[in-house]
Amino acid sequence: MKLALDDIGLKQQAEIFDQIATEIGEKPVVVDSDDILANPEIVLREICYNIGFDFQTTMLNWPKGGHKDDGAWASHWYKSVWESEGFAKPAASTSELSDEGSTLSNQALRYYEKLRERRI
Repeated sequence: MKLALDDIGLKQQAEIFDQIATEIGEKPVVVDSDDILANPEIVLREICYNIGFDFQTTMLNWPKGGHKDDGAWASHWYKSVWESEGFAKPAASTSELSDEGSTLSNQALRYYEKLRERRI
């Protein structure tokens, strides 16, 4: 199966960002998960500030295991979360892309960079 740019959702995220920014008259909050993993407290404080929510240190860790609101697909998606008690450092990526993956990455790059430059 050959993947296309529309299959990965990055273009749609950039379009949604633009639509929300137009509708509310300001830029929505954009978060990069690597930033949270690198500095959880600093970034979570900034997120909370930007959305008008009080930061709580309890956001930085949690008990191992599932949560009653995790949903039907949780056992497929949340294994590493269930085994954790807090944020881990970002993993280094050393994957090589195929020619198709490289082409797709190049197509997505402008959307990624647009959102990344607007991250908190």
